[in-house]
Amino acid sequence: MNDVDRIARAIDERQDELVRLTQEMIRIPTPNPPGLNYDRMAEFLMPFFPAMGFQVERIDMPNDVFQERCKGVNPLQEGPRANVLATMDVGAKENALWYAHTDVVPVVESEWSVPAYEGIVRDGRIWGRGSADDKGPVAAIITAFRVLRELGISPAYNVTIALTPDEEGGPYSGLMYLADIGRLSHCQYFMALDGSHEGVSLGNNGQLTWTVMVRGKSIHSARADEGVNAIEHGYEVLRELVALKAEVRKRRSSIPASPLTAKDSGIEVLAPNLNVTIAHGGTKHNIIPAAFVLEGDRRVIPGEEMETAALEIEDAVARARRSDPALDCELAVNTIYIPFYGDPEHPWVRKVQRAVEIATGQPCPLFASSGSTDVGHAVKVTGMAHATYGVAQHRESRGHGPDENCRISNLLEAARVIALVAAGLT
Repeated sequence: MNDVDRIARAIDERQDELVRLTQEMIRIPTPNPPGLNYDRMAEFLMPFFPAMGFQVERIDMPNDVFQERCKGVNPLQEGPRANVLATMDVGAKENALWYAHTDVVPVVESEWSVPAYEGIVRDGRIWGRGSADDKGPVAAIITAFRVLRELGISPAYNVTIALTPDEEGGPYSGLMYLADIGRLSHCQYFMALDGSHEGVSLGNNGQLTWTVMVRGKSIHSARADEGVNAIEHGYEVLRELVALKAEVRKRRSSIPASPLTAKDSGIEVLAPNLNVTIAHGGTKHNIIPAAFVLEGDRRVIPGEEMETAALEIEDAVARARRSDPALDCELAVNTIYIPFYGDPEHPWVRKVQRAVEIATGQPCPLFASSGSTDVGHAVKVTGMAHATYGVAQHRESRGHGPDENCRISNLLEAARVIALVAAGLT
């Protein structure tokens, strides 16, 4: 039996262990915001690594950095930002990084048909927040390197594993912090496990968030003319932003979208977007509102400049001010994640692609994701060649939605891909 078959069999034999590990992580709620239990998650994960031959450490983001780069942009964030970094030097000439994030998006329990934080197994899937995004992949990473150790197969690279929080909320995640302080700079190659099971992603759209605060003057609605209605004066802002959205949506990149996304949307390449996602104002029916807040995001395709995208939003608000001279408002634009796209011909990309094809028995497309991620920052800072794979099944996994789930078969295949790449068997 060759090493490829030995790895596949050994991983399959660890299915129950892989499922149990995913369940145990799901049962440590890490919703972001605010960022609960990051320290508890780090302490749970760290003991797995010494037995596999790794040196492991917990690296917390300093509080002053957190206050400025995280909480200063997202005031809902609270608590320590604990990162796990494991390294293993096998004497190889090159270094490779594997990454998955430990935070999850929040849960509205009433929308779920199963408990969100129990990890119920049913119909060949694990159900729970983080099963697909991104705790299942954490379990796959650990399982893959456990199997290599068990089989006596030495990795072809010196290995670094980063398990970090805050990818779901940004704007400054643990992965970005580790890249900025030089803890990833020794790596030439990077495999992120926060992607689709459909194929290998080489990039993502970027993301800006924006907030417009419209100010008015509160008064009894019976004397409305003595006040200033912030909601009504927000109309021109909303109108201009919706008009800008129409212009933005006409643009296209030259970068392929995932085939299943393209099939759904009818758009075969990455497209930008601008969304109004939050609107709130007023306190009572008979009180003229003194404030009205509009918020949203802008998805920026590779090739667009983040600064230009921000300037377009600023220009839209300026046009609203010209249309309504009584409009009193303030705009804030925050960069969350940058757009990026890698080289589809890079040898590292081809190695990951071949590993997926071996593990799944299916062709592996190369594409970019319409979502946004912290991976782009790490790639920009370090210059690593990059490929992203994951366990999320298109539509079925319901990432960020109620009843998130992950096929157990996808977890097993992801673990095989990781092990094959790490062992240099592709």
